[in-house]
Amino acid sequence: FIDEQLRLNRSEYLVLEIQVPDYCVGSIIGKGGEVIKRFQQQYSVRCVFAKDDEKILNENYRILIIRGQRYHVYEAEVEIRRLIADLPQYQQIEIFIPDYACGYIIGKNGSNIKDIRDSTKARLNMDRKIIDNLENKKFSRLIIS
Repeated sequence: FIDEQLRLNRSEYLVLEIQVPDYCVGSIIGKGGEVIKRFQQQYSVRCVFAKDDEKILNENYRILIIRGQRYHVYEAEVEIRRLIADLPQYQQIEIFIPDYACGYIIGKNGSNIKDIRDSTKARLNMDRKIIDNLENKKFSRLIIS
């Protein structure tokens, strides 16, 4: 009888992975994790984002893992997909900047980058030291989203 109950409980348990666009991750987690905590309580599930090094897809997505009772997981999935669909979509632009120009763009103590972020509400990430193999010049990649 106990083995039967254990098998039944295992069959009712589900682990589901959902692709979440990068621009939605912050909205799903919320400030201090408040949104995802409330979500977990509301649907009686456990939600966690896979670590960056576990990304199998492309770099524009994160994997959200939802665990719990099958019915609750499906309810949570519907709500997560609705939340993603309701969020405005953002475009991401990559610009390669010669090393000598990076200082001008960043500004003293990052002041230019901060001004751009504040005035546009865009996210800016700069990857330093990308090398162009053809001419052996160094570039940095600026990602604006």
